Amino acid sequence: MIEYGTVTGDGLRLHDKPEFRARVDGLLSKGEEIEILERIGRDWLRIVTKAGRRGFVAREFVRIKANLPPEPPLPTQPAPTATPGQVLAWCIVGALVVGAILFVIQ
Repeated sequence: MIEYGTVTGDGLRLHDKPEFRARVDGLLSKGEEIEILERIGRDWLRIVTKAGRRGFVAREFVRIKANLPPEPPLPTQPAPTATPGQVLAWCIVGALVVGAILFVIQ
């Protein structure tokens, strides 16, 4: 079962071990989305960030979500419009990430 969460405190320490005195490898920002790889006891989570950073964070500063990945942002461009006699058919089928290769087939 995959779990996801959102950091609830700004500057959450990303530790190299599930201990408060362990080395801090970085800080996470409030609102940052994370994937929870493992729950360790009641106090710690082993996580990976969207940027690929891995480590341990204190459980109390993460809001755990349902087992769904974070939703991609909705497109912001207006819907296309058709001129008389022109037929348009389109739908949103997903989201692209930066660096993705897209093939358009007509």
